[in-house]
Parts: sequence; C-alpha cells; structure tokens
Amino acid sequence: MTELLQDFDIYTRFALALALGLIIGIERGWHQRQSEEGERIAGIRTFGLISLLGAFWGLFADIIGNVILGFALIGFVGLIIAGYILSVREHEDYGMTTEIAAFITFSLGVAVVKGYVVLSIATGVIMVLILSLKPR
Repeated sequence: MTELLQDFDIYTRFALALALGLIIGIERGWHQRQSEEGERIAGIRTFGLISLLGAFWGLFADIIGNVILGFALIGFVGLIIAGYILSVREHEDYGMTTEIAAFITFSLGVAVVKGYVVLSIATGVIMVLILSLKPR
C-alpha cells in the first residue's frame, strides 16, 4: 500500500510540474501571439516539456545521485545558450526573458519532484506575473 501511495505522489508531482510549465507556456505564447508560426521561440508545448524534463531529471537524480542532475543542467543550459545565439543572429533581438524563463521552468520541474511543492507553485505564479508585466 505504501508503494502505491508513493507512486501516486510522484504522478501528482509530475502532473503539477507539467501544469506549471503549461501555465508559463501559455503566458509566453500569449506574449508572442502576433508572431507568425515558426517564428515563435517557445510556447505552451515547449514550456510544458521543459518542466517535465526538469521533473524527470529530478527523479532520476534521486535514483542515481545528484551529480547527474548537474550534468543535465549543464546540457540544458548549453541548449538554451545555443538557441539564444541562433535567435540573436537571425532576429537581432538581445532579450533573454524567454531563455531565463525556460531555465526557471526546468528548475521548477526539479523542485516539484524534490518536494518543494508550495515554493514551486508560488515561484511559478510570481514568474507568470512578472513575465506579463511588459507590454508587447
């Protein structure tokens, strides 16, 4: 019975991580709604997946060890940097808001799985409020 409750708990945490990513993605997608298809950097699907990726690596780190989480984070940051460089070259837009939001979303996925549920929810809500402050 205890194992079933633990499984339910991890599924709940993954669902919460996904929900946070989707909410952040909705805000980012809304912010870029006027952009043409293919020109939007990240939206609801991407941020949902980023949060799930963080949740997966958080769980994986609990099983294998936290060192693997460091390597995952380095890989993710490298991917974000590469995307940023390509975006700057193509659009000459030096803003980093979406990239920072992606990094925080990954971190929120990790934090939810690691047990920091209330802190993750509060951070996600504050993040969406901050992201929505700048008009188009």
